[in-house]
Amino acid sequence: MKYYPDSKVEIQGFIAKYYDGILNFVTLGLYSKFINKVIESIEINSDDKILDFGAGTGRNALLMNSYKPTVVSRPIMIPRGKPNKDQTK
Repeated sequence: MKYYPDSKVEIQGFIAKYYDGILNFVTLGLYSKFINKVIESIEINSDDKILDFGAGTGRNALLMNSYKPTVVSRPIMIPRGKPNKDQTK
């Protein structure tokens, strides 16, 4: 069942559960290095406030948190088994 029928990037099941590990494997670890480099390049300071909206697994928020800013992570997820409002019509 798709929670967002119009979405072209909805991931479920095994891939959703192991997404970060699969991505590391498929990219031979390059994605992880890329994300670390990007986060380093935005020069996060401890007094910064960061909103990671649509955070998925929360991996990037965790990496940004090592710079000690205020990181607020808001994943766009629906708990398993609970349809969104559009699906109850």
